[in-house]
Amino acid sequence: MPKHNPSMQIYYNPQILKVEGFQPKPEESMYEDGEPQVFDSAPKQPAQSGPLSPKDASDHVDHILNSLSHGTILHEIRTDTSLVKSQLLGHQMTALDFIAQRESGCPPRELTLWREKRKGGENYFQHILTKKKSPDQLEARGGIIADDMGLGKSLTILAAIARSLHEAARFGTTWEEGLLDSPDSPVPSRATLILVPSTILIDNWIEEIRAHTYPSKVTFHRHLGTDRHSELPQLFQNDIIFTTFATAAQNAKRGASPLSKINWFRVVLDEAHKIRNHKTDWFKTVHQLQTHHRWCLTGTPIQNRLEDLGSLVEFLRIPYLDRPATFRTHIITPTSPDRGSQFQNLQTFLGTICLRRTRDILNLPEPIIHTRHVPFLDSERHQYDELYDLYKRHVQMSVSGVRASTTLQSIHELRLFCNNGPRRTCKEVRDSDERLSYLEQLEQNMCAKCSLPIFCIDPMGGKNTGMFLSPCNHLVCQGCLSHCLSKKKSCLLCEAESPPPIFGTPTDSPMVTSSVPQDSFEYPSKLLTLLRDIKMLPSQRCIVFSSWKKTLDLVGDLLKEHKLKFDIIHGSLSSKQRLKVLKDYKSIMGPNILLMTLGTGAEGLNLTIASHIYLLEPQWNPFLEQQAMARAQRIGQTKQVVCVRYVVEGTIEQSDVLNRQKRKTVLAGGGFKQQNKEKLQSSLVSPLLH
Repeated sequence: MPKHNPSMQIYYNPQILKVEGFQPKPEESMYEDGEPQVFDSAPKQPAQSGPLSPKDASDHVDHILNSLSHGTILHEIRTDTSLVKSQLLGHQMTALDFIAQRESGCPPRELTLWREKRKGGENYFQHILTKKKSPDQLEARGGIIADDMGLGKSLTILAAIARSLHEAARFGTTWEEGLLDSPDSPVPSRATLILVPSTILIDNWIEEIRAHTYPSKVTFHRHLGTDRHSELPQLFQNDIIFTTFATAAQNAKRGASPLSKINWFRVVLDEAHKIRNHKTDWFKTVHQLQTHHRWCLTGTPIQNRLEDLGSLVEFLRIPYLDRPATFRTHIITPTSPDRGSQFQNLQTFLGTICLRRTRDILNLPEPIIHTRHVPFLDSERHQYDELYDLYKRHVQMSVSGVRASTTLQSIHELRLFCNNGPRRTCKEVRDSDERLSYLEQLEQNMCAKCSLPIFCIDPMGGKNTGMFLSPCNHLVCQGCLSHCLSKKKSCLLCEAESPPPIFGTPTDSPMVTSSVPQDSFEYPSKLLTLLRDIKMLPSQRCIVFSSWKKTLDLVGDLLKEHKLKFDIIHGSLSSKQRLKVLKDYKSIMGPNILLMTLGTGAEGLNLTIASHIYLLEPQWNPFLEQQAMARAQRIGQTKQVVCVRYVVEGTIEQSDVLNRQKRKTVLAGGGFKQQNKEKLQSSLVSPLLH
């Protein structure tokens, strides 16, 4: 449990699967000849003599994930010092051994689900979970690297790529030697294709290449241009090809993707949990890619449920388990309440394909986490209570038939008030910034038509900007919006025929006006508390995170008034602009303060120059908070990391946001994802605004 968790508050850890009560019953061993799989670092689980509590069930899964270091079967493999100039840490060198053994196609006994048998004078292999028989040992040449955030997974992969350059080159020559099965076969490439959620992570990877390898020894290419077919030779002439999930999905939808016409030497999914929903375009696109080796990089292979892991298994094409039905039968169903606490299948399976180590191996001090409880001024409390009463009445109307999206918007209005105070006018209430933020936390902030990630609502357009359409609330990018306008349709998905507004907002949203005149505005108490905290440590580099750009703009105004220099990163900046900001912030003469939206900066970046993290609001998804802290708490950090979380006392931040993660999915489905859900049961809605 996190140190910052308030006492008596329920915390739903996204890295732990919550399985409701179990009734264990004895069953025969799943292993041939009763032989269990060997796990080197996992202590024996105590036998259960009664019903398994939800906490015990969660502990089982947490225990499994943290027992996958394979310390006794892996050895340190040195890198080629003519290619890689950095010395890898011990856990990175053992990861190279894990990668090599999985990619060999003949892993050792501890890393395979197959057992060799002999019957009637013939040898065969039998799958220890499904009992399927095969004349060959069918292996997926890849797996999951699930090390904690900040343990250097990217450097590990770069070292593995450098180590296999000669093998990759041989693989890429099979086309020239006429070894293809048919003229229609995908053309082999020596390249490792690395897919990431955003272009900013490509910059991060390239920075790693330049920092850890000698010039031109490991070549790379960005596959992001508009005329991507002209780049075709580059896809065969470089060791690494970078692209985003969105780029790959967009091209695949248009039927014009060269990525699908290539048989890659290796495909790596960075932040692989992004494909955990197998119904998304991102998953469908990467699943169709042809490759010799497949790898998933993620600190959370199981975020909310075991189906998350099932999507990764589908991508990896694990024989006999890569279909949802068979994965459910052999991995998910055994953990159901009516089957007892049968986690052994899960442990056996993960023990063969997954490697995971925690940050404990770095011997870094645990981050110090403070929760700053901010009291309202009397004027703020009066204003908040007025809004609270208004939205509470609106929730009661919502249960009687008003759209659930309005209910969700009401909750966000209260959350925004905690950050921005009474400065918001009636016009500002109609802005969709808060709804986009919510979708970012659910990882659904992408165009409903083309799957492009959207990080900013901006009617003026720009990279990764978009808007909500009315009345359907579909989120679309600027490109698809132009298509809507040309077709004289409000939405290309639901075929509404009214012209799209500048910002789509439910027409039944409550109208909120401020009783405080604009010219008497004072900065909110939360932001003034932040300012005091920053001023107390003027020489310390810090990062201020918020879900909302408008909050960061307000923080920027406050810092300017106090003559404090800062940089800011948000979704509407281009890749070049973000890179320039990060370079400036990391420089010796750069500002000590970096403002960053969670949707664009909480994932994948290495910002060990900072030692203080300020989170301006609690998150529905606590994994976002962990990601934000991991920007500083990682390899290379030499200072004590301190994280401060701001929560306004006596508000929805304190009473609901901290312990409503389970309800967030229902609200999202009602408000944005499934547009035909217009109601929520009162038992789910009413408690949010008691």
